[in-house]
Amino acid sequence: MKKISLLSVIAVALCLLLSLNVFAAQSVTDVGQNISFEMPDGWTQIPDSEINSENIRYAFEKDNDEDGTYFVYSVFDLYENVSEEEKEDVERSEINNSTVTVEEYRDIIASDLESDPSISNLNVEKATVGENDYFKVTFNQEYEEGYVEDVVVYAHIYNGYETYFRYETFGELDEEDIDSIIGTVSFNGETKSNKTKTDAQKTAENVGKSALTGVLKYVLIVAVPAVIGLVARARVRRKEKKAEKNNPVITNTVQPIPVAQPMPTPEPMSEAPVQEAQPMTTPEPMSEAPVQEAQPTAESAESASWTCPYCGTVGEGAFCANCGAKRE
Repeated sequence: MKKISLLSVIAVALCLLLSLNVFAAQSVTDVGQNISFEMPDGWTQIPDSEINSENIRYAFEKDNDEDGTYFVYSVFDLYENVSEEEKEDVERSEINNSTVTVEEYRDIIASDLESDPSISNLNVEKATVGENDYFKVTFNQEYEEGYVEDVVVYAHIYNGYETYFRYETFGELDEEDIDSIIGTVSFNGETKSNKTKTDAQKTAENVGKSALTGVLKYVLIVAVPAVIGLVARARVRRKEKKAEKNNPVITNTVQPIPVAQPMPTPEPMSEAPVQEAQPMTTPEPMSEAPVQEAQPTAESAESASWTCPYCGTVGEGAFCANCGAKRE
């Protein structure tokens, strides 16, 4: 009996654990487009107030990710951008994945993104995840703040709408993490298979839609901006907050700058040497001293008596008092 009771307890515990995991995931439904997908546990929805795009329906941030990882679901109405004249020949339901090939889609994306210096390593390919076909776009995107992120966009066109499922991270790209979300996507409004084709797979029937392809090329170019910068403001703001948190000394380095103001104090030091140099004029009296000492020597020589060699008169002056001869 005890063994049976223990097994019952374990069974109940497993059920509770499974139930917690089920409720931890978030079910997301776009009622207007009749599209649904599941967000795994560990993601938090970003408030609409932090999103600056009318095309974005939902945006999520991965919890406890210091680098920053985001998932964004957005919708662009391609048919709305078709001219009224062209709408007379083109039905909304005709615009889907099969309208353009992978190569054509790549050319359209590249024509716009490759001219953007912030975009690098652009690649476009066909991808099938779960039951759905996509145009898979991957690239690196660099922001003015110096951040570089890896971006993966799964684009799916049906009934005149293009849906974007964008996964972006400033850390290491995790393909399994992406597929765990994309694999849950359901296009509930699609009533028939909607395959993505390459040029080689394009059938004679599709070739006849050349006019439609030209229309879609134009509206896709208009839609390209929706592929990049989807939640840029929210993303950059969050990255700046993390930078401040991880590097608090950055804000303090500006404060010591006023210390440079006392630098004018060396000016009195430059005056001090000038004052000390003034006593250098004192040697002048020293040059006068020898002159004064020499004068008594000449006077004493002149005052000594002498005998005139011409007349023999003894005198003390410079000239002989008797004959006037000059003293030699």
